[in-house]
Amino acid sequence: MALPRRAIGSRVWISVLAPALSLGALIAARTVGGAEPGPVGIEWMPSLQLSWSFNPDPLGWFFAMLVAGIGIPITLYARAYFGPDQNALYRIYPSLMLFMTGMLGLVLADDFILLLLFWEITSVSSFLLIGWEREDSAAVRNALQAFIITGAGGMALMGGLILLGITAGTWSFSSLEGLTLSGKAVSAAFILIFIGAAAKSAQWPLHFWLPDAMAAPTPVSAYLHSATMVKAGVYLLARLSGTLSQLDLWSWLLVPIGVITMVIGAYIALRKTDLKLIFAYTTVSQLGLLISMYGLAALGGDKPTVLWDLTQIFNHAVYKAPLFILAGAIAHVWFTRDVRDLCGLFYQGRTERRLAIMLLLATYSMASGPFTLGFISKEFFLYGAYNAYQATGQLLPLCVLAGVVVQGAINVAIFVRFALTLLGPESYAEYQSPHDPEAEEERIAYEDYHAIQSPFWTSMLWVPAAILIAIQLIGGMFPALLNPLARIVERNQVGFDHLPSVWHAFTHPSVPLALSMLSIVSGAALAVIPTLLAHGPVWRSAIHDWHDGLFDWFYNLATKSGGKLFAILQTGNLRTYIGIVCATLVGLCVWGMAYTGAWPSITLEDIAKTQWSRRVPEFAIGSIIVIAAVLLPFIHHRAGRIMLLGTVGYGVAGIFYCYAAPDVALTQVSIEIVGMILFLLALGLLPRTMPARRESVAPILRLVIAIAAGVVMACLTIASSMQDRPTMSYVSANGDTYAHPGEFYIRNAYEGQDVEGRHPGGGGKNVVNVILVDFRGLDTFGEITVLGIAALGVIVLLKRKARRTSGSGRRVHLPLHHERPALSRPAISRMVRSRGEHSWMHGYSLTSEPLRVATKLIVPLGLLFALFIFLKGHHSPGGGFVAGLVGAMALIAHRMAHGRTSLRHMMLVTERKMIGIGLMLVLGAGLSPMVLSRPFLTSRYGYFTIPGVDRPLEWTTALVFDLGVGMVVLGVVLAMINALSTESEAR
Repeated sequence: MALPRRAIGSRVWISVLAPALSLGALIAARTVGGAEPGPVGIEWMPSLQLSWSFNPDPLGWFFAMLVAGIGIPITLYARAYFGPDQNALYRIYPSLMLFMTGMLGLVLADDFILLLLFWEITSVSSFLLIGWEREDSAAVRNALQAFIITGAGGMALMGGLILLGITAGTWSFSSLEGLTLSGKAVSAAFILIFIGAAAKSAQWPLHFWLPDAMAAPTPVSAYLHSATMVKAGVYLLARLSGTLSQLDLWSWLLVPIGVITMVIGAYIALRKTDLKLIFAYTTVSQLGLLISMYGLAALGGDKPTVLWDLTQIFNHAVYKAPLFILAGAIAHVWFTRDVRDLCGLFYQGRTERRLAIMLLLATYSMASGPFTLGFISKEFFLYGAYNAYQATGQLLPLCVLAGVVVQGAINVAIFVRFALTLLGPESYAEYQSPHDPEAEEERIAYEDYHAIQSPFWTSMLWVPAAILIAIQLIGGMFPALLNPLARIVERNQVGFDHLPSVWHAFTHPSVPLALSMLSIVSGAALAVIPTLLAHGPVWRSAIHDWHDGLFDWFYNLATKSGGKLFAILQTGNLRTYIGIVCATLVGLCVWGMAYTGAWPSITLEDIAKTQWSRRVPEFAIGSIIVIAAVLLPFIHHRAGRIMLLGTVGYGVAGIFYCYAAPDVALTQVSIEIVGMILFLLALGLLPRTMPARRESVAPILRLVIAIAAGVVMACLTIASSMQDRPTMSYVSANGDTYAHPGEFYIRNAYEGQDVEGRHPGGGGKNVVNVILVDFRGLDTFGEITVLGIAALGVIVLLKRKARRTSGSGRRVHLPLHHERPALSRPAISRMVRSRGEHSWMHGYSLTSEPLRVATKLIVPLGLLFALFIFLKGHHSPGGGFVAGLVGAMALIAHRMAHGRTSLRHMMLVTERKMIGIGLMLVLGAGLSPMVLSRPFLTSRYGYFTIPGVDRPLEWTTALVFDLGVGMVVLGVVLAMINALSTESEAR
């Protein structure tokens, strides 16, 4: 994307280079060194068992080779397909590379959560590609449909993998292999995982999103169906088959769904007329076959039930990609994808003849005809299903065998259909629709558009298909050429020690061979006999897949039901929202306590142990807090309520101080000051008197909810303080577990005395600050990110044009963020009132001469104090968070006294840039250790000396993290104060 739009050649070859380098790296991973490569990567968060770990084992390596290998011809084909269209190529290649990256990461990921990350990347990138025609409402609808279905499946997959990780005690696929798992939790995890895999690999009844995804450009369709997204579910089940196939539910879930998908997809494909839809439904059918193939893995006996499965997947890729490539090429040359318009295409010209021959060869491969790799793959599958029936005698393998015969017969009928159409004489045109009369205009446009293209790019419309078809046919006629590659990747080299030739099947007659011949004969009869009987071809009339309406039904149900639920819950009354939240909290807590029987209780012995004489300050402050909270409902003046809320907040700060938590107390005081200013500014935008309205929650009900919420919170507090705390996963130097996290933090805040080699310690004596920037740095990073997003949301919501209209119609010019007048001018002393309303604030701003004079002392001292507590925060009370609050209070005082323009002169960057810089500092501090193969957010500390200073000085990388936190907090507070102040001044 960094290249200019006109740099077509550079963009194309860089895009080709990406899969080529990936292919080279994958080959080197298996050939260099000679040893079997294991999981490689870096630790992300070892305490949570998260890592950036990739495993190029045979299964992952094969799928990655497929993604990269097919990606090269698809990338070249995309250039030929779009021609020299700068805008199209500028859009398609970044999205295509993102798609490829997501799939490569998915099949190589060893960590559960890492797989989920790449799983969602494929969903997002496919959404962008399917909705390529942004002005086409159908394309947008189909993109949304695919995103919602695969996204919902991804949510189910996430739940399943998390449940599986918790149950198995491991979060990597490599560690999962060889484990014996059972139980209800494992079964539930498998069901959720299967839902995610079925949604991704288009299994019935969720298969309809895949044919509708044909709204994407043909290069995307070819890549999607052959090597990427739709294979993700198949890959995941193949990855887990060694572990979860022990479950009784495995076969009874995979096999029926797979067989139904197989038959429905094949039948609908036979009754479609659009080339891409025909090939899309055959993909659905083949995916059902692959899913049922892995379903047979649990039905094994002495004979193998899954034979050379990766060869079968490879076979599908090398005939499916050419089919879509040729569909796009025919649309370019013949300006139609309707098979009824292709009658006699073989006789139309040299280009048309070439495309017709390749299309026939590709559909012959799809029909698994003899001397194709598809024939060998189908024999493997039939052998496995027949072996499963012999081993178990169950109905499931018989259903699979019947489904394969039906699918094979329909695929043969589709091949016969194409042969009769492409090679058919003019007399066969009675069954075809007339050719589009506007095609000549399109043909002229095509010739003009591609006239400037070189013969090389013109040939790329069909050369990639020819190469892949050649691989398919050579593999079928000379399978020994593929044996070296197959032996590297195949995990189920059972039954055969090599890829057999077609002669092996005919020289060793068996039931699978008989079934294969039955499907071929049945397919030919299905295609020919109805025509001979003067009934016309079986595919004469196209049908509509009724499953297409499922998404519309669900979408309408969700929107209509959601609208009704929204109208019930979203009343616009804050008390209603708080009441619902509190009632939900009470209900969940009571249900949890009743379910576990863990009701909190206090005995007389517990009361007697309390040292009442030492708790006088706490009881006094607590009484003030309770009195202020009780008075709140009886105070109707807004300013009074703010003061009472402040009393509660400062009381809580006093409690923190009494319990020796000066850091938290200082933070609480700072937040109270900033919060009070924000409250006053926000209330200044409201009218003094509120219109009378009927309360949506009755006073008695509010009282009941409040008392219940208070009792529940008291019970939770008592339960958390009286019961035993869970032990830490860390162990001390002598092998004992810690009684609680606090003990671990205190002992290891400065140096990792008990966990040497696992955590070096934070290098700080202030435990609170070390927890924020080291032990729980990820939590802090998430919190400030949310804080920054919230501030940016406030800025956007309150953003107005530079020229605003007051209530009286007079325009008031307010400077934009980037305007910096030459001279600082005092803020307006008189605020404009809206006509017909009385502002809660008095008509004058806070600007005054005494305040301006006072800020000359307050601001420098406040900023100096903020710098002091920032630098001392690692060893003394303070830190980046509270430093940002203190600095913000100093700058707020200056802003209130001198106005916004004057503050702009003081600030080197805007608030938004300050938030961005702070987040980048935090992210950089977290990612930089990974360069040295250390986990994310690992900190280091040490000492250095300065000449003339006897005492060594300490340095710590956590200081960069803390600086980012302080900048984000400072930027957020200033952004919100400025936004609200500007809004008030505008009125």
